[in-house]
Amino acid sequence: MTNEQSRNEVELCGTVLSAPTFSHENHGTRFSLFSLRVPRLSGQADILQILAPSALDAQIVPGSELLLHGQLRSFNNKSGQGNRLVLTVYAMTVEPGGGQSVNSILLSGVLCKPPVLRRTPLGRSICDLMLAVSRRYGRGG
Repeated sequence: MTNEQSRNEVELCGTVLSAPTFSHENHGTRFSLFSLRVPRLSGQADILQILAPSALDAQIVPGSELLLHGQLRSFNNKSGQGNRLVLTVYAMTVEPGGGQSVNSILLSGVLCKPPVLRRTPLGRSICDLMLAVSRRYGRGG
């Protein structure tokens, strides 16, 4: 799969709910976590965990509107009982929000197994799928 076929782009605008706190350090780069409240078209909101390089911390102020561009990241957390898929948004850039209503993600890649269509107890249709989206590892990726 070439990079032209594989895309992982997240654009969100929301309200910062918590100050950034140290998460970890990797290859000399420090990373922070913070929470972002992102409204949906339905009027509900999602509270998302955002991972960002600590160099962006000064721009992340609780109560402020923030527009971020980044990627969706996932890993299987095998600590505790069983596996648990953890999804995080990795912020690559942040800027003042300016009141835009943005909540979008674009993923394109390769299906790893056939999609499974199911219904919730309230009758909502949901399709579960596993998608492989390649990305560069190391610095800048």
